[in-house]
Amino acid sequence: MVVGGTDYRIQLAAVRNYDPNQFSGVNSLGSVKLESAGTGVNRVMMGNYGTLGEAQAVLNAVKSQGFPTAYILRYSNGVRGGKVN
Repeated sequence: MVVGGTDYRIQLAAVRNYDPNQFSGVNSLGSVKLESAGTGVNRVMMGNYGTLGEAQAVLNAVKSQGFPTAYILRYSNGVRGGKVN
């Protein structure tokens, strides 16, 4: 649940050519979505977590599933903010 217009999302990767099979190992943790970076690159994202703690728990699981460089971002009212960790 998003509280006060702030939510947290996990970026798994940034890719030019998206292959959903590459991210199938984390489907059980949440839905994988694409977010355009506007440069021909798509960010592969998970979540809309209402709390940082919830996002961190999923991030730990994501990292153990083969995405060690994944990280959390804060969004305010849908606008991408800074990296959290």
